Amino acid sequence: MTPVSAGTCSRSATGSAGAGSGPLIEVQTPVDGSRLAAVREVTEEEYDQIVERSHQAFLEWRKLPAPKQGIESLVRIPKCMRSSGTPRMTVFP
Repeated sequence: MTPVSAGTCSRSATGSAGAGSGPLIEVQTPVDGSRLAAVREVTEEEYDQIVERSHQAFLEWRKLPAPKQGIESLVRIPKCMRSSGTPRMTVFP
């Protein structure tokens, strides 16, 4: 299995989670109005870069046998979340 590096976990065209250069958009829950997240809009150029990187990653990923595709995802997602500081989700408080 391929080790997970910081580059493997990047979620944007420039290698960071919040790489959009547009305005910050606050997302709120309709339940009580509390903040769920904040995301940055991306420019058309940033969007094209993200799509291209995603396509290149898919071209590599599809070469893996189906069972390994699932295992790779199940291993990488939590590692990426931990390395990026993404908080764990709680299903039942």
